[in-house]
Formats: sequence, structure tokens, C-alpha cells
Amino acid sequence: MPAKDELHSRDDLMKLTVPLLKALCKEKKISGYSKLGKQALIQKLVEASCSSRNSLAAATCPLLSDSPSLSTSKAVDVVTKCNSTYALPRDSMLTDGDGSASNGPSLATSLRAAAPAQRKGESSALKAPLKRSSKPLGDVISVSVLPSGIVSHAGAPSSSASTNNVPSQAAEQSVFGPAEPLAALTGGSHRDRNARENIVTNPGLDVNQRKRKIPSDIPSTAKRPRIQPRTTSVQQPQLGSQLNAHNSASKHPQSGSSVIVDSSQPFHASPVVTSTTCSAIPSSLTLPKRFKPLVVDKSKLPSQTSVCLSSAAAAAKATQPHDGKAPPQDLAAPLYYLDLPISLTPVPILRPISLPPPLAQRKRVAAWAVILSGLSDAERAVCALVSRTFRYAVYLSATSILNRDFCGRRLQEDVSKQYSQAMTNMWPYLHLRKAEMTRCQRIYEASFVARFFRRCGYDNPISQRLWTSPDNPKQLVIAIRFALTRMWFELSVGTSSGTKEDPDTWLNGTISDVQEVVKSEIWLMSLVYPSSTTRARKQEMVYVLEATCEVIGRLPESLHDEHVQNIATIPLRADWFAYVAERSARSSDDAPLLSRLKWSCHEEYDRGMSRLWLKRIAQEGEVGLVKRSVAERYILACVVSNSISGPWMTAHAMAQDFAGLASRTGLAKENKKAKAVNLYLPEHHHVESVHFATPRGEPLHPALATVQTPHREYFILRDNGMQVGCDEEGVAAIWQEVLECDHIGKESSA
Repeated sequence: MPAKDELHSRDDLMKLTVPLLKALCKEKKISGYSKLGKQALIQKLVEASCSSRNSLAAATCPLLSDSPSLSTSKAVDVVTKCNSTYALPRDSMLTDGDGSASNGPSLATSLRAAAPAQRKGESSALKAPLKRSSKPLGDVISVSVLPSGIVSHAGAPSSSASTNNVPSQAAEQSVFGPAEPLAALTGGSHRDRNARENIVTNPGLDVNQRKRKIPSDIPSTAKRPRIQPRTTSVQQPQLGSQLNAHNSASKHPQSGSSVIVDSSQPFHASPVVTSTTCSAIPSSLTLPKRFKPLVVDKSKLPSQTSVCLSSAAAAAKATQPHDGKAPPQDLAAPLYYLDLPISLTPVPILRPISLPPPLAQRKRVAAWAVILSGLSDAERAVCALVSRTFRYAVYLSATSILNRDFCGRRLQEDVSKQYSQAMTNMWPYLHLRKAEMTRCQRIYEASFVARFFRRCGYDNPISQRLWTSPDNPKQLVIAIRFALTRMWFELSVGTSSGTKEDPDTWLNGTISDVQEVVKSEIWLMSLVYPSSTTRARKQEMVYVLEATCEVIGRLPESLHDEHVQNIATIPLRADWFAYVAERSARSSDDAPLLSRLKWSCHEEYDRGMSRLWLKRIAQEGEVGLVKRSVAERYILACVVSNSISGPWMTAHAMAQDFAGLASRTGLAKENKKAKAVNLYLPEHHHVESVHFATPRGEPLHPALATVQTPHREYFILRDNGMQVGCDEEGVAAIWQEVLECDHIGKESSA
């Protein structure tokens, strides 16, 4: 047998060239072949093939010989099965070089001849020690079964090697017995442990072989837990039936046959070739599959474009009015009209002027700065190139312009108290104030208030000084609101023609000054009338509320030319006088003006506004704040007239008078107790909600808003809360002409 195998292998190797033989030597890790000839290389390869078979026999036989309970017949059977299972190459039944199958005896026949049947009565044979076999593996297994290419495949690792692809009932009783538990106790003799360690640590053995266990009928002295790699355990049939099925599959390949690859086998350094059975797997066997993570089939999902279109359609559907009412917070209408934006830009950091002139010429710089302040920016830019003295004077001219055009409390607090006016570059602060004034003028000129006053022949109802808001950033806002309130009274209850020649018109007079008396509540307005009018008084000072700019008091003529320094000298109604004195003495704002409001149904309304509505607008951010501000202005504009001016009355008396009933306190004696401000709001004007859109969801005119009360809906001006229409009649015709809107409050297209 060995001679035939050697000649057969030599014939195959003789057909190869020297480079291919050297490649095989390198693959089998044979040393000292680089300078050898062809015959020497062939001899090296043949010797390496024989040594590989001997190493497998040496690795298996000690385990069998050291086991005291194995019989000779079982030992031969185990050796035969081990060699047939682990030394059989993947293509063991391939045809020879001439295309014919091997004529040697089958491996199953050799195994049946070498392993006699086991008899139950051989107890003495089990006790006898097994001697080490002196024959090589080739004598046990017929060499004719091995293909001619075993030498070339002996050292090459098989990436698809697996023996677990055909089901059988022999997996339960494998060559090495049932599986051992991982938690088994270690024990037994030293030789038994070494024998089992040889199987675990031998790199020439397959991964699946290390998982085999000793049969249940073979007693084991001790079991040692072994770390077993993850492998797919498929039942293995008997060797005879397996090889027969393999032969039939090799001669008649099926289209559905497949090879199961054990990708978890880490041992590829051994020259022993493992066998692989290529046969069709029965459909009745369900193979365990590797876990695959759930992956969404993107082909069934809508594309990104369709998702965007569907989301846009859903958003458009959500913004459509439901039952004729659209949510106002979804509208893109402007929130402010004449509430001019107060400059929130912080004052820039001012720096000293660089490159000052010599001390001898610096005394002339102040005079040149006053002269240069009267020039334009382009002319000053040219003068800055003359000399260092002129350059320094150009920088100082900004201070002269600020003192001339923007003189007031803001200039003192922002700049003058922090920087030296003779050495600081004031141009950044000057540009900031000019930009603020320009922005406010542009907003006012585009409003209906400016159009109305120009139509009546009044160029500007506000003095030029107030456009700079010299003392308070809110001065210009209050001045424009007061002009709006005067216009509303002129159009609603006025009897004059409204021309400049009419001395009784409320439009006549220029607002020259605005001063804050009570923070965010009461202001003092100064009016100047032209000398051409027949009006008796050329100057007038009135006290107004900030929210509506309604007059609550007027200075007498004897104090018009005097500067009021003390609140005690201001002639006001007793209740307002006490309120102003109280608020001026306190620095806290714990009790605003609306805290004096009297209204009904406190369970549903808070200061005349619906509690549910207040909770809803609290989540609308800036839109909710603007709505609440408009509602408060409407409430102060709708209180009973005696709450603001006229004879003082209690809240109960005003409620009786508003209801048309006789006052029960009319004949009562006058109470000497200090009178308090009583603001009575009738139930008819309680605020249910405020909207900036029509019932169809279309934005209203930027100057208008609608207020829903318990009984009807009113059109009001956002800036002072005054009524200009109702839901039954729409916006009044006169206000449609002034505002340039239609009867439902929508802005007319130009």
C-alpha cells in the first residue's frame, strides 16, 4: 500500500514544474527547498505527506492506549473513524487524472474489516490495557481511497471545511461520547487529563472533533470542563452511509446540493485535511440560522419627496379653518403697528481718540469741533485729512452733535457720566441714536395716523425733539399713541371741522414733551398751540394713562408757565392724586393699575379676562403677550367714564348707573375716608378672547384686532383699545376710509 501511494503521488508531482513544487513546499512549511532540484523537491513533498499521517496517528493512539477501559476492537474502531473523519480531504472521492474514479476498496469496507463487532460479554477485554499500534494510518485505511491530489492539499487550510451538513441519528453517540457539561468537576488521573488536553489543544483536530464526547458505555474517571467554540451542530450519519451518500452525490450532483461552511473554525495551521460531505440537505431538516438584525425594507417605504409632500399637505390641512375659525397664532401677520421697537442694542464701548494733536494746538480743537459739527459727513471726512488737529476736531464734533440734537437724560446716563467728552470718540453712539430715530420715522410715515394728519393739513403733530426720545426710549411711542387717541375722539365724538382754523379741534397743537409720572402707567403731556389760532391758551399740560392715553387730569392755567417739581402741586382728582402719590413713593410694582379694577364673576374671569383664555395664550410666547396687552388696553378703554374722569363714584354706584338703576348712595353723607381709584368694568365688556385674524383665518389690518366678549365681537385699535366697529355692522365707514380696509377689517389692496 505505501509503495503504491508513493508512486501514485510521485506521478502527480512529476507533472508539476519546479516553481509549483516550491510553492507547495512553501505552503506545507517545508524548510531548505530553495536550492533543490525537481527530484529533491518531490522527495521532500512525499516525506512531508508521510510525516503528516504519522503525526495524526501519534496524536490519536496515546489517548486510546492510555484508556484502561477501551477494548482493542473499540480502539481500532476509534482510530479508524478518527482517521476517516479528520484525515479525509474535502475532495476525497474526486476522479483521478484520467477522469475515472478510484478502483480501491471503499473506506466503509476497510472499517468493517478492521473493526469486528462488539459483544456484550467481553468484560475481560475491556479491562485489558490497549497497546500502542505500530502500524501507520495508511495500513488501517486503504490508501486507494485517497485521491492523487492529497499531497497538494495536505497542508492547505480548507475555508469551507465542515462535517456537520448531513443529518443522522449517530450524532447522539459520536466517536468520543456525549457532550460533557461545562460545569463538570475536574478530576481523575494525571494521564487521563493529559489525554483529554491533547484533544482540546491539538491544532490538527477540527473544532467539531473537540466537541465529541466519550460514549455513555465507556466509563470516564473524571471530566474536565472545556471552553467550546460556537459551532453549528448538525447530526452526522454513520461513516458508511455518509461515504455512500457522498459517492452518489459526487457522481450525480444535484442542483439543490450545498456545502455548509463552519466559519468559526480557528485552526488552519495543521497539515491534516478535514473532510467535507457535499450532499443535499433534506427539506425536512430545519437548520439553525445565524441571527440577522431586523432591517427595514427601504424599497417599500415612500421616497423622501413623497414624505415631504405628505407632511406639507398635512400641515396645510391643519392650518385650514375648521368650522370657519382658524388659530390666530398660526398666522404670519405682524404683531406690532405703532408700538415702535425700543432699541435693545446695548450701548457700544467707546474708546479714546488716537493720535491727539500737540498740546499747543489742542486748545483750538473744541472751537473747530463746533464748526465742523455743522458740516455734512462727506465734508468732515475731507477735513479729517488736513492735519492731526482737524482730525481730532472731527472726532470731537460727534459730541457737539449729540449735545445739540440728542440732549437729554439718556445721553447723560449712557455716555456723559462714563466717558470724557474731550477725549472720547462718540461717533459709534451717535450712529446708534440716528439709526433708531430713522427707523421710528419710517414706521410712523407708513401708518394711517401720518396720512390722516397730512390730509387735515398738519405736517407733524410731534415736535422734532421727541423723535430722538431724549429722556426715555418710550417717549415717542406715547406721543404717537396720544396723537392717535386725539384723532379717535375727533372722529368719534368731535363736533369741529378738524381744520387748522377751527380753535375747538382736538387735532390742533403739537406735542412738545412727554414725561413719565408713574412708571408704565401715567404720563404728563405738554402741548403747544400755534400763535395764529384764537385759542386762549397757548400751552397745555395734561395727564394721561399709558395704555389708552385718555386724559385723567389737567393743569390749571396758573401753572402752565411754571415747572412742576412736586406732585403735591398737581391738581388732580382726589383718588388719582392719592394713587400717584402712593406709586411715586414706592419703588415696587406689586399693585398695578388693573389691581383697582372691579368686575363680576371672579370664578371665570381674572381682571376682566377669561381664565381659560389666559392659560391658552400663556403657551403662545410673544403672540400671547401681545394679545394680553391688547386685552388690557381694551379693558381700560371700556371702564365706566367716571372711573377715569368726572365726578368720583364708587364701583357700586357706577354699576347701578350703568344698569339704569337709581343709586342707593346718592343721598348718603359724604364719606371722609380717603378715596381710592375705582375702575368698574361692566359684564358686557369682559374679554373672552383676542384675535388678529378674521373668522376665515385671513389676517386683519395690522392696526386692528377683534375682541370677543360674552355678547358680541368688537373691532378695536391695537394701540389704544378703542372701538371702531362690531360684528353686526363691521368696521365703521369712516374708519374704513382712514385705515384703508374693508368692512371685515382686511387691509385693502393697493
